[in-house]
Amino acid sequence: MRGFVRPDGIVVRTHVRTTRIPWGEVKSIGMGTVSDGAAGALNASAPVVLRQRPGEAEPEEFPLDVLGGYRSAGEGRTLAERAAKGLNEALEQWRKQSV
Repeated sequence: MRGFVRPDGIVVRTHVRTTRIPWGEVKSIGMGTVSDGAAGALNASAPVVLRQRPGEAEPEEFPLDVLGGYRSAGEGRTLAERAAKGLNEALEQWRKQSV
């Protein structure tokens, strides 16, 4: 499983499918919990994209489980927190260029 930031949005590839989220559909990016499996049971955190698809009445949450991680024992940010920060920076840059 992998996640990529591209000039036009976010791409998440798993063994089963590829999901593309255009920057124009991203309302916000925050932190949430991993949704499935043992990681979810252990409260691992992951970036969560709030996505508003064209024609949809309500936005949907899309957890980026591929970027999830556990709270580190020491100081510093987790992989998930660093990923969310980087995604927000890329989103902000896209918004500035799209105005």
